[in-house]
Amino acid sequence: MKTKALITLPLLTIAGYANAAGPFDIPTESGWSGFVSAGVNVTRNSSNLYLGPSGEDGANKQVNSLTSDPSGKNQVSPAFNLDLRYTLGDSGTQFYLGNLIQDTVRLDFSQQLGVRQRLGQSGIVSVSYVFSGLPNKVWQDPYAIGTDRSDTRRDINGVQVGWQNIMGSNFSADYSYRDISVDSENSGQFLLNNIDPILGRTLTQQEVNMLKRSGKSHTSKVSYFYAIDQRQSLIPEFRYVDNSLDGDAMSNTQFGGLLSYFWRSEDSQYNIVSNLYLGKTDYSDANPVFGQKTDSTDFAANVVLFKNNIFDVKKLSAYAGVAYGEINSDVNFFNTTLTNFTTGLLYRF
Repeated sequence: MKTKALITLPLLTIAGYANAAGPFDIPTESGWSGFVSAGVNVTRNSSNLYLGPSGEDGANKQVNSLTSDPSGKNQVSPAFNLDLRYTLGDSGTQFYLGNLIQDTVRLDFSQQLGVRQRLGQSGIVSVSYVFSGLPNKVWQDPYAIGTDRSDTRRDINGVQVGWQNIMGSNFSADYSYRDISVDSENSGQFLLNNIDPILGRTLTQQEVNMLKRSGKSHTSKVSYFYAIDQRQSLIPEFRYVDNSLDGDAMSNTQFGGLLSYFWRSEDSQYNIVSNLYLGKTDYSDANPVFGQKTDSTDFAANVVLFKNNIFDVKKLSAYAGVAYGEINSDVNFFNTTLTNFTTGLLYRF
């Protein structure tokens, strides 16, 4: 699924900040840990395809052309993030529930429920069940023109395995498998019964079948934690995604790189976390609506500032950040731009 996921940049940043002190660590003492954050997102979403966090109210419910760039729409929505962990001290075992920190350019409100195990000096291995968290909605038929479109749920279920701090190094790797299901898949149904203005004819049933978005997804990632000094660090990450969907025109492979930067002030009162993502998406077959592939280049960047010890509460922080992302497709209809401002409070425990 191509982004809606630009909004996850703030979530990724907040989770990254909350775990930046020891991204590979499991506490040595038994008990609960994690964080909770709450705030507000102000978003401008320019897309013909993707619903923002407000659902239909924050998206272009009706489009009148298959050849034009999308118009923008402003949205205000709550921002909530939770990471909950329980550690069995001496055993090095940790159970966790939280947001899946993944895909900055593809919005999946995914969650993980899993277990991590410390293997002495060999690192930490993990396995988790991946499932849909907050409602993730898409249009039943994105290509219906001149009429109101209806939304539908997009659900995922799968598994992720990972190995962090591989053999005592700063390298990490993980693999995830996800089953993707679109509840009411009607892509292309409008053009099955109405003339496609680009082709000058209606679509065939075989062409409509090429637009199905359910299927399977495989993601592989490798990252490296690099400490610049005691107050700065970098995490470059490279990823490969194979989306084998029911529709050949929607199946694609994605290559991308994410660079995360962490900074802490000398007095530990302030933190800055920033992310930069660049990627490329290549589709398996031509989209029959347009008569060509919808390959794209993807870009996203953000920066978030944290002020710690708010109201003299040691574990309470305030945050504010901005994010920008875009998808530049070979077909204008698929172009997407998203600008986001977020602010709120975060409490670690």
